[in-house]
Amino acid sequence: MMKINKLMSVLASVVAVSVVAVPFIVKADAIHNGQPLLAQAQQNSHKKEGDRWAKLNLTDAQKQQLRQIEKDSRQQIEGVYTPQQLAQLKAARTQHQQGQHTNRRDVMKSLNLTDSQKAQIKQIRKAQKAKMDSVFTPEQRQQLEQQRAQWQQQHQ
Repeated sequence: MMKINKLMSVLASVVAVSVVAVPFIVKADAIHNGQPLLAQAQQNSHKKEGDRWAKLNLTDAQKQQLRQIEKDSRQQIEGVYTPQQLAQLKAARTQHQQGQHTNRRDVMKSLNLTDSQKAQIKQIRKAQKAKMDSVFTPEQRQQLEQQRAQWQQQHQ
């Protein structure tokens, strides 16, 4: 009976240590392999969105409208691609999410878009910008133009 109690307490200790240690081991392995953790990737994507709009002091309603406009535009653009082009684009997105950063311009060149596709996408983007601009107040539009100008200066 005494041996069973000792065995049970040792077994319980092993289980407790395993429950605590396994998440740390998994995290260390993911970091060691150079792959970002899903939680970190999601946190970074939310952080980028927050940074993008933080200086404009948008209302929750404005944020929701902008997300919907972006979603609708993305769906329209995806409708312009051929199934093969869409598969290539999704593969590139997956690689990017896994930490394999690819040059966006190279990815777009590899799609071999026709002139018609390019024109359609350009029109969708133009309409998207107009819709998004209509969501902003005049002050927010002014701030956004200043941010765009600063971004262009930094990237030249």
